[in-house]
Order: sequence, then C-alpha cells, then structure tokens
Amino acid sequence: MPERGDPKVHDWQVGETKRHELAEIIKKTGYDNPEVARRYYELYSREGIEPKISRHFSRILDETLPKEGLVIDSETKSLKDCTVLDLGSGPGVLSELLQERFGKVIAVDKAPAIVDFINQQPLFKDKTEARVGDFGGQFPIEDQGVEVVVSFNTTNELRPEDEDNFLQEIARVVKSGGFALLNRIADANNLAMKHKFSRERQRELADSSPDALRNHVFLSSELESQINSLVSDKGIEAKVEIFDDHSDQCYCIAKINFNRTKTDET
Repeated sequence: MPERGDPKVHDWQVGETKRHELAEIIKKTGYDNPEVARRYYELYSREGIEPKISRHFSRILDETLPKEGLVIDSETKSLKDCTVLDLGSGPGVLSELLQERFGKVIAVDKAPAIVDFINQQPLFKDKTEARVGDFGGQFPIEDQGVEVVVSFNTTNELRPEDEDNFLQEIARVVKSGGFALLNRIADANNLAMKHKFSRERQRELADSSPDALRNHVFLSSELESQINSLVSDKGIEAKVEIFDDHSDQCYCIAKINFNRTKTDET
C-alpha cells in the first residue's frame, strides 16, 4: 500500500474506489452486464487505472511463449501465423496482449454482454473475435481449430463437475504440436498451498449450495496423468511443464503440450 505523501496515493485511492464500485455493480446486476465489462476493462487493461493484472499477464507470456515458433503437424509456424484461444476472456485484458503476439485471437466468455463489448471495440476489430461459451459445455471452436489456448485466472472459477470437460475440450481444440497455458496452478512442492486448496476442495464438495466455494485449482503433480486419462482414447498425448510464477510465489503456470499419435475418428 502506498505511503501518505506518495504521489501514487491518489491513483491508488481512485483504483480502490473503482474496484468497490465494480464489485457493487456485479453484486446487484450480475456479471453479464455491459457496464461491468466497461468498468473492468478501464480498471485492469494495459492503459487502465490499475494495470497490474495486465503487466502480470505480459510477463508470463514473455517467459513462456516460444520465440522460435511452433511445429504444428510437422510444419514450423511463427506465432504470428497462429490462432490463440483466450478462454474465459472477460472484456479482453489478456486478448489485447495476445493479439500483439499472435495472428488471430478467439476470445470466449460465458457472458453475452462481455462478448459484445469486445466485438464492439475498435481495438479488437481486426485481430480478435469474441464468442459466447461456457466451461461446462462444448467450446465454440472446431476440432483442432487453434494452435494455442491461454486461460489465466480462470481455473479458480471451475466448478468441480466441469473440470474434466474443461480439460477434454482444451485437448480437442488444440492442434498437434500446440499447447495450453494455465496459471493459478498450485505448486505441488508448496505443501502449505497444497493443503489449503485441498481443504477448499473438501468444503466445496461438501456444500452443494449455489454459493459453495469454487476456488479449486489443479495440483501440478496430478495434472499430466489426469489429462492423459481423459484423452488417451482420442489418440492425444499430453506433456505438462511447470513454471514458477515469479510475481506470486503461491502459484505457478502449467504449459500443456499436445501431440496426436493417431487420427481422432470419433
């Protein structure tokens, strides 16, 4: 928190006020609201009032995206020739960063008002297309329709019953040789965090009410075997790499590399 007399105090106070206003709007009207989209983007975008999230995302992308490109179905492609899926996009804070690095961005969010906000912004007009989709259903992407999936700050929103579908759908839409990046993955070596998330998991499973906690994240030690048990019959093999999140020592990033060993005929 800034000290009194710090010239940044005013900006911090403005951010605090704006965050509170946004939370109150969501509480009263819900997430599917164009005013929520506008205020969220004004707060957290790169040129927003509090661009900490945007800077954090940018650092993760710089550290994890391959500068040499990808080998997709035996063909080397630069990221500028690839399509990326921004899964759980919100109003496009991450999409803005992705469209500078990839040829095309498909942003998927559950709220139609949020999707409309992205599709109406001139900033996103040429390179980002937003679509409505939900973690619990089929993503609005064709089979092997993208080279990369990026989903930041979304796994903590997963309902337990949607977890398998989330992973299967990511595997379905990524081309052979592509990958997915997920953050908010609990580091298996951080026992305090592992136990914390385990306790939260038990509470949410015990509470079937609509307000049950949904702060489940994957434990990195289990993620690779979990995905492969879901997709091996599709001829898909997943390999998971774990990266430290140097901005938040409680969390890390999982890069899930996908390869197809046979044609999926199902």
